[in-house]
Amino acid sequence: MVFRAKRMTSRVDSSSTKRRKSPDDLSVFDLSSWNLLGEEFVSKTPWLMLPSKEVERGDGTEATLRAYSGFLKLGESEVCSMKKIPKELRESCCIGSSNGWPIFLEEKAVPFLFHPFRQVKIALPSLYGLLGLLRMERTAEGDFEVERFNYPKARYGKQELRYYFIRKAILTGEPDCNNKKYSMILLFKDGKIAYHESGGSCWTEVLDTRHAPYQDIICHENHLFALSEGNNIEIWNCEDDFM
Repeated sequence: MVFRAKRMTSRVDSSSTKRRKSPDDLSVFDLSSWNLLGEEFVSKTPWLMLPSKEVERGDGTEATLRAYSGFLKLGESEVCSMKKIPKELRESCCIGSSNGWPIFLEEKAVPFLFHPFRQVKIALPSLYGLLGLLRMERTAEGDFEVERFNYPKARYGKQELRYYFIRKAILTGEPDCNNKKYSMILLFKDGKIAYHESGGSCWTEVLDTRHAPYQDIICHENHLFALSEGNNIEIWNCEDDFM
């Protein structure tokens, strides 16, 4: 993917761009493109991914594993539950959703796309290098032990991974649309941007930047828009061959 940078000199009103902290328990997804599931699973509004109940350990304490147990259709007040919660929803951290595909991060810093109803998983290359990691392993309690260059060893709850490492993950296309090429774009906690092309074996950091670090990204009509901390908007043209 080649990003051809364009610039917008106008600034954005900061009163309308404050970043809200999402509750750890809830994630919002646009699942409207899951049209192959039948009308009962199609919605024109986003769905909420719901957490499961806390699991009680043998010593009587609660384990904050926070798996995902089902989906709430906004606007219809209807809950779609799964009889068996997939391992991917139990053990991985959700870092975003795009074009109907939730995006997760699992141990060894491996991101992946997962379709909960069709049980389709698409693994992507590890983020060890971009995150400066030496190790990321899941413990028996469901937490993640992380070792980074020039940082002491730390342990994070599953949902804390998206707060400390990755702000947002989006797709430039639909993975299951007639083998159409797509790319995943990540916004990291430190405000840098990187992308991965389908069929590739690595991640590439976007270096043609002027207003980094960034606090939000969206993709629309073959363009990537990034909002900087100074409320500037930067635009890149994603070449048609990769959309």
